Amino acid sequence: MNSRNLDIASFLAMATFWGLNYPVLKIALGIEGPFPILFYRILIGAATSFLIFSTKIKIPRDLVTHLKIFIAGMLNVSLFMSFWFLGEQLEPASLSSILVYSFPIFAIVFSVLFLGDTLSLTKVVAAILGFAGVIMIFVQQVTVSSVLGVVFLLLSAIFWALGTVYFKKYLAGTSPSTYNSLQLLYSIPVILVIAVFTDPVGLMHPSLDLLLLALILGFPGTSLAYLIFFHLYRKYNVSDISSYFFAVPAISLVLSYLILSEKSSLLAYIGFLLISGGIFFSYHDKSAKKRKTEVVSSP
Repeated sequence: MNSRNLDIASFLAMATFWGLNYPVLKIALGIEGPFPILFYRILIGAATSFLIFSTKIKIPRDLVTHLKIFIAGMLNVSLFMSFWFLGEQLEPASLSSILVYSFPIFAIVFSVLFLGDTLSLTKVVAAILGFAGVIMIFVQQVTVSSVLGVVFLLLSAIFWALGTVYFKKYLAGTSPSTYNSLQLLYSIPVILVIAVFTDPVGLMHPSLDLLLLALILGFPGTSLAYLIFFHLYRKYNVSDISSYFFAVPAISLVLSYLILSEKSSLLAYIGFLLISGGIFFSYHDKSAKKRKTEVVSSP
């Protein structure tokens, strides 16, 4: 297998690990509440990330950088994942993955507002496609169920987008392995406090099934996927990789059907296609080549 084919296989493995997170989380939510699951996922993810990237992590010496990483962790981990887990309690895993991966569309708006990015025609098309997909799914859910889960999932995408923009503005000079490992570490006490107050029994007495599912979410779904992402990041522009992130909800749709027997509606599939088009065009803008590196959190 040549290097190019190996990289394609690596990307598909990474996308599969991230796509698997959604049906695995849905199974875990059938066992325990969202915050004990989130706590153990982040704990395992942080521990394995430090093991995998131990030679590449460079601990910042100034307090200001640590504070900035803590704030980024609040956006990229604590708030993003909390609303994702709460939303997936109420919505199917397949729909959750589609809405969470609308984050690049919101990132376009926030980049214009907070980074001074210009709106090219490509970005406008991306935003229109993405928001049309979100609206289509939102309207569909209004007709069949409560929209609270959809609102939670959109909030998760918004916080993920804010975290991405925050990183580009304040932490672009920090190494990705250091940034991602520390933001997971600094999120542990935040989620621990929330879990203690919301579900102390589930936190203190986790079942073996829950720990095994958290291990899947924390190791292949977080640190191992990051290992592949950073391998690809060293060889390719991050925008080239990110423009194909729509593969993650696509794989999640398939896995959710195979594992959970979830079937999505026609409107959900159309919404997915529109959002996927928005993701592709948002990263395929020619100006993306000139942008600073951006780092994604494990979805």
